[in-house]
Amino acid sequence: MAGLYGASRRRWPRTTQPRAGSATNCAHPAEQSRIYAVRGWQEEYYCRFVHVNYNRNFPKGYSLFRYPKIYYLNGLFFEAAMNANVRQGKLIVLRGNSGAGKSTLASRLRALAQDSLVIVEQDYFRRSITGEKDRTDALHVRLMEQTVRLSIVSGFNVVLEGILNFERHGSMLTDLAKAYSDHFFYYLDVSFDESWRRHCERSKRSAFGRDDMARWFVSRDFTGLAGETVLPEQSSIDVMAAQILKQADLG
Repeated sequence: MAGLYGASRRRWPRTTQPRAGSATNCAHPAEQSRIYAVRGWQEEYYCRFVHVNYNRNFPKGYSLFRYPKIYYLNGLFFEAAMNANVRQGKLIVLRGNSGAGKSTLASRLRALAQDSLVIVEQDYFRRSITGEKDRTDALHVRLMEQTVRLSIVSGFNVVLEGILNFERHGSMLTDLAKAYSDHFFYYLDVSFDESWRRHCERSKRSAFGRDDMARWFVSRDFTGLAGETVLPEQSSIDVMAAQILKQADLG
């Protein structure tokens, strides 16, 4: 049975009683879920439940399960319960050095995929949300992981993209690979000279210089995880996108 995700370590009061709201489509067209407004503590939260096993605290046929690491998002609150019949999303990981084409490839996948894609971009979480340096214990790493997990159990396919240096992010990547068998890891293997040439053609080329890129560059930083695919620099964005969509069955 798939897990529940939520963002509170506090238990729901035993007196809490959901009241029915409008029906809505679930992640999988064959399934249906129902929205419940649950009044707890000081606010009213809207929660989606899929028909699962009976639980005495909720209407017959509905139940709760709590995701274990959600305290990373402490302060928010959302819950969803799913059964094994609800399709979880797939995980696509795009890694490579700066200038390798990860963001462009992610955007192309979103444009071509039949189903919606959630794009989790490392640079956005690190620069725009937390403003941190890239280190193993940084908050943005935990935020990325929880965003990926939340999206997948909600039925969305996810593209996680970034440099994602394996020395710093290997633990997160390995945990995600173990948690979701329907995963596809790709490494964009682009040389430093080609990466620099591409960077010079970008609109944000003034953000850093050649010396900075050389300091960050890690050649062939593979994960070693089973099934990882290496995409050579000679491959065009369209060719790589077509390959990924076919392998992940998203086209």
